[in-house]
Amino acid sequence: MSAFDNISKNIGWEPREVEIPTVNNAKILLKMVKERHCRHSFKRVFEIHRFAKSAETNEQTEAMKIIYQAFEIGTEILTRYFQ
Repeated sequence: MSAFDNISKNIGWEPREVEIPTVNNAKILLKMVKERHCRHSFKRVFEIHRFAKSAETNEQTEAMKIIYQAFEIGTEILTRYFQ
């Protein structure tokens, strides 16, 4: 099982309340994923990506765009380096 699969399994599919982070916090998570503090920060990004409700404000929309970028980068890192 890949690192991506392990994180996905650990997070699970049971719906839960996950808040959309602020733009600044989303940028911090993105930076952490890019710097390969990957397992913890990517797990948080994955949770937000999977469970957060739809954005209601422009700030939330911007934050979710950043989260999606972090999700894509983290997925690539995990599948490339942690298989």
